Amino acid sequence: MTEHPDIVVIGSGPAGSSTAVFLAQLRPDLVRNAVMLERGTHPRTKGCGGGLTGRTAPLLKKMGLSANPTGAVEACQVRLSHGQRVTRLVLADPIPVARRWELDQALA
Repeated sequence: MTEHPDIVVIGSGPAGSSTAVFLAQLRPDLVRNAVMLERGTHPRTKGCGGGLTGRTAPLLKKMGLSANPTGAVEACQVRLSHGQRVTRLVLADPIPVARRWELDQALA
């Protein structure tokens, strides 16, 4: 690790990794002296599921990645539950659902 980086990216989850990717595309000269810091460890899970919002696909494509990360499956409906209350939503358009560790790996 460089002792005096020009850029420090905090976090290596989806936000930090995508920031680093976009920075590398825009300013490759800056990322030569950059570091990414992560408090946690990989692989890790995502407690609330792995549904990717509609804004995800265009961003993944801009980073040169597939809109459907490896291992992702399409969900046509969502089931939300809290105690005895259950709500089912039928989605107008299917969304990809990816395991967090697979998404992190694709971004890294």
